[in-house]
Parts: sequence; C-alpha cells; structure tokens
Amino acid sequence: MENVNKIHFERLAEFIRNSRFSTTQKALFVDILLYAGVNGDAFPSQETLANDLGQTPRNIRYCLDMLCAAGLVSKKRRGFSKSNQYLINEEIYFRNGSSNRNFSSSHSSNPLPVRPGNTLPPNVTQLNNSNNDLSEEEKERIEKRKQEIREKLSFLKGGSRK
Repeated sequence: MENVNKIHFERLAEFIRNSRFSTTQKALFVDILLYAGVNGDAFPSQETLANDLGQTPRNIRYCLDMLCAAGLVSKKRRGFSKSNQYLINEEIYFRNGSSNRNFSSSHSSNPLPVRPGNTLPPNVTQLNNSNNDLSEEEKERIEKRKQEIREKLSFLKGGSRK
C-alpha cells in the first residue's frame, strides 16, 4: 500500500483537544477528513456538511471560515452551482510524506502556493540520514518553511488564544 494517504493522528488529537475550537468546528473538520480523496481534497457542499452535522449552512460557513483562518483547511471556489474544494493541511493529512498539489488561489488561506515538483520538508530523521544529498541552501529553505508552518500552527503545540 505505497500510495495511500495517512492522517497524522498525533496532530489530529492535539487539534481535537484544543479548547480554542468549538465542538462543531472539530466535527466539521473530521467530516471533511472523511470526504477527503487521494490528494487530501474534498468536495462536499455546505448543505451536505450541514445535514451531516445537524447544523445550518450559515453555521457551517462560519466554522469553515474559522478552520481556514487557522490554516487547517484551504478553500477554493470551483464555480457557479458547484461545491467548493476543501484541501486538508498537509501537516495533518499527507501522502507518503510528499505533496502533488497544485493549489494557488486568491481564496486560499495558504500564503505559500505548493507547485508541482515541490515536496514537503523531509522529517528530521531524513535530514540526519547520510544518504540524503540536499544542499545547504535546500536545508535552510526547508528549515525556514518548517518554522513558518510551526508558527502558523502554533496551537497544535499546546499554545492557545486567551
């Protein structure tokens, strides 16, 4: 099973236990995870999500905005009469440690678009691997990106807004 998606359960558990998010926001995020496809994208309509969770579409829109603002989900409009595309943050939902997404939109909450050919930063264990032939410049770029992700998702490490 080489090409299967994986959910980073430790980060998911930290999100679920974070008191900054309402139970509806948490349930909505898990529901979107259940709809997610091979690339971590999901296409349920707001009406479908509202029916799944017993909420109003307006409350679902609010919760989606909160998840997007937190960087957990990115939203892309697909056009008139079509549901939005929701992309799960790669820190929680990833495919064998790399991304094949091409997602840049003015509606995206991701400030750095991921282009084909870019991969997620390797794990620390991969950087320590003697077979790794990354240049110093690439390692610095990776460390900078990892720091940006940590700052953006600081609530996953126990910080909370009070």
